[in-house]
Amino acid sequence: MNSQLFQGVVVNASFPRSGHRFLRELCVGYFGRNMRFYDTYSKNAIISGKVTNEAALTCNYIKTHDFDLEGFSIVNDIFPLRRKYLVQVRHPLESIASYYEFALKNNEIKQDTKKNWLLFLNEKLAYWEGFCKTWLYEDSKQVLLVKYEDLYTNTALEMHKVIKFITNAEYVDKEKVLSLINKKNFNQYVGENNSQKSKKRELRDFKYFDLAYFKTLELRLADAYFSALGIKCLFNS
Repeated sequence: MNSQLFQGVVVNASFPRSGHRFLRELCVGYFGRNMRFYDTYSKNAIISGKVTNEAALTCNYIKTHDFDLEGFSIVNDIFPLRRKYLVQVRHPLESIASYYEFALKNNEIKQDTKKNWLLFLNEKLAYWEGFCKTWLYEDSKQVLLVKYEDLYTNTALEMHKVIKFITNAEYVDKEKVLSLINKKNFNQYVGENNSQKSKKRELRDFKYFDLAYFKTLELRLADAYFSALGIKCLFNS
């Protein structure tokens, strides 16, 4: 893939635990050194395997969780180039449950209690709604929505969409995409570098799973968000 086909700067706005790592690794495998990655969360740029802050200005693929909900202006000061936006979301209850476990592993939450879980859930659910309002209701050809479920169940099709979106090209090397997928089975990252979970875990296995409460939350979110975003209900089908 020629570097000139990587059109402008791609901003990958991802709600935490929505499949960013898997998508990025597939893109790195496809584009190689033509893809230069910058993480606004860690403030590090990766070019040809080297990490430098100075290199950020030459990157063309930027990851952000946009915790401050700055939206489309988030990188205006350091990336004034023409931008496209890959936006990743997942069913909020799935992503927040996974996010909670990640926070526990990284000592961001000191005690694993139901009270702390409910506080975390309410806080992150408000953030999820803000993230969706900020990123996903912009009528723009410069935005491509990548849903976690689609990336998991139909990886090849989603990668074709992503590659065409990034390059503005009709051609996608399908054999290369399939080869990458075979080498990188869906990796449900849980905080360990050697994690290779190829099977999606069910939310019902979560420690604080509460069917009645989750149904109530899901009903409230369905009309406001799920229909517009194409997210399937887990408990109110």
